[in-house]
Amino acid sequence: MNMKLLTFTLELFKKFPGLFTLNVFLMISAGLLEMVSVFAIAPIIDVFLHPNLSEVSSATRIFMNLMEVFDISTTKINFMIILLVCVVLQSIFVVLARYAIIQTKYAVLKDLFADVFSSFFNASWHFFSRGNKGTLLNTFSREMGVTGDAFGKIGGLISDIFRLLFYLAVPFYISWKVTFIAIGLSLFCSIPLLFLGRINYRLGQKNTSTANKMTEVIQESFGLAKVILGYGNQRQSMVELDKAFDQHREVTVKKQALDKVTSKIFEPFGWAAILLTIYVSLEGLTVPIADVAIIVYALLRCVPLIGIISAQNNALVGFFPSYEQVINLKEQAKQDEQKTGVSPFSQLKKSIEFKGVDFSYQNRSPVLEDINAIIEQGKTVAFVGESGAGKSTLIDLLIGFYEPCDGTITVDGIPLLEYDIISFRKKTGFVPQDSILFHDTIRNNLLWSYDTAT
Repeated sequence: MNMKLLTFTLELFKKFPGLFTLNVFLMISAGLLEMVSVFAIAPIIDVFLHPNLSEVSSATRIFMNLMEVFDISTTKINFMIILLVCVVLQSIFVVLARYAIIQTKYAVLKDLFADVFSSFFNASWHFFSRGNKGTLLNTFSREMGVTGDAFGKIGGLISDIFRLLFYLAVPFYISWKVTFIAIGLSLFCSIPLLFLGRINYRLGQKNTSTANKMTEVIQESFGLAKVILGYGNQRQSMVELDKAFDQHREVTVKKQALDKVTSKIFEPFGWAAILLTIYVSLEGLTVPIADVAIIVYALLRCVPLIGIISAQNNALVGFFPSYEQVINLKEQAKQDEQKTGVSPFSQLKKSIEFKGVDFSYQNRSPVLEDINAIIEQGKTVAFVGESGAGKSTLIDLLIGFYEPCDGTITVDGIPLLEYDIISFRKKTGFVPQDSILFHDTIRNNLLWSYDTAT
């Protein structure tokens, strides 16, 4: 597990200690029962090879002593019942652990959704206007889902690491020499897999950026559907979408293929390690057959686990660009947080006044220069001018979407941003230039901003 994953796992523990502790308890319980299940194979082998149980392995001897404590006879049937009970209990705990992991995944994802969504909508309008709409939309429609999958995989990774450790404890107990040989060979064979993480991270970055672009094309096409249809230029939109999709497909096929084959790449090396371990155990170290059977069974369970752990680790490295995009956008939103005061606004009593207001968009020429105007309470005022003169910008300044580069806007003599901006906007009727409706009834759209209206 690399440092990014370790740091992220610790953050999860701090934020969700109860769920995390429950997951770890279930994983450890399942791992212990799996370990006992492996040990329980030895008595069955010994009782058939040595019916009088005179020459048995150390594992069988432990079971016999425990059965004597609980006054259980050492028969073939009883040994098989013990193995079956262990397997059933282990399966139950594995199911519970997987269920807890899924529950945790969606609890974390819900918290992340709420946190990021809240950060976005506590930001100023500048955050939305300067940002790429396709990137924002893709963050919620795809990257959040990818991040949620990563949460689930972290739980699975931790679970499999516990299982691997418990499986390795079995052969270590029987013969640490044989186990060291097997582990050494496995680690040596795993070295090439370490380099796949960097490749997967780069593919993950490209996967996220191409998904952003594809979502951007789709969002722009739907948003500008009237223009596209009006000019009869549907083909151009299709060409852009095909190009964006092909770029995304090229990257995501490589990434998904790499995720799938990582565990299989390890299998031949794992089998080579097991076969060599069997040979050394029987020919070089003269380990009893029952013990060799347990070691081989444990290693057979370890080989796919090592492959799965390597695959999960590489997949998580590839998922990190999605999580990083979510967090980076959240941080950008926090840096661009809407400025506001604390004074509640109840109603306009005197006037709104623009005093020497200048404004220009970032790195552009001035839109408004030295604007002075008074809007008195109870009077109708219209700002009239040609297209691009700055009428909409003036209203955006009044509603607090932007701040003047120079000058001030006061409401009843108090600077606008000394008021609680939310309370000010709730008392302001705002009709944007573009007619936009929520996907709801006309009535609910009319009541959306003031649900007690009659």
